Amino acid sequence: MSRIAGWFGWGLVVLLAVGVIITSLHYLPFDPEGAPEELRPNYVRNPILFYIHVIVAPIALLSGIWQFLPITRVSFYHRWAGRLYVICVAIAATAGLAVAMTSASGPIAGTGFAILAVIWSAVTAKAYFLARARNFSQHRIWMIRSYALTSAAITLRIITPTGIALGFGFTRSYIFAAWASWIINLLIAEWIIRRRPTVQILSSTG
Repeated sequence: MSRIAGWFGWGLVVLLAVGVIITSLHYLPFDPEGAPEELRPNYVRNPILFYIHVIVAPIALLSGIWQFLPITRVSFYHRWAGRLYVICVAIAATAGLAVAMTSASGPIAGTGFAILAVIWSAVTAKAYFLARARNFSQHRIWMIRSYALTSAAITLRIITPTGIALGFGFTRSYIFAAWASWIINLLIAEWIIRRRPTVQILSSTG
């Protein structure tokens, strides 16, 4: 049953990640009108960094999810896709940190996103160096944390419209999501890690 639940959870994240990527495609014309009205000031203030973040972060989201499959963990693909993931996180987090400092939603939201960017890059770096040291059990644990932070892009897009639908408006919903999107994900990640100390994702062996 736990393995079935693991596969179901993984498949759900894949679908949501693809959804985030599809919604990010409207940024590709590099037109300010393509950005949501509430986020347009962020584009105007930091157009290059804004686009780097919204284009590169979904690549990390998509490349990271396949790394948890047992078949990829013992393949040449895993190493190179892992490097791509780490590079994308480093770029997206750096750009995101710069954009967060001038967030149109104010300093509270900006601080939430800034903390996310710093923790995201630090946790991912930790996972990378653990892999380099061939400490693969700890590497998997820290990659769960890293990808949980990457998936804040998913949670953000769930919390914000939910808050709007409940009548809280965009600004309050977005400020709440700026913190809750990654805090909730980290709590889920820690629950997964503590539930299975050996952390064998989607498999009981390997």
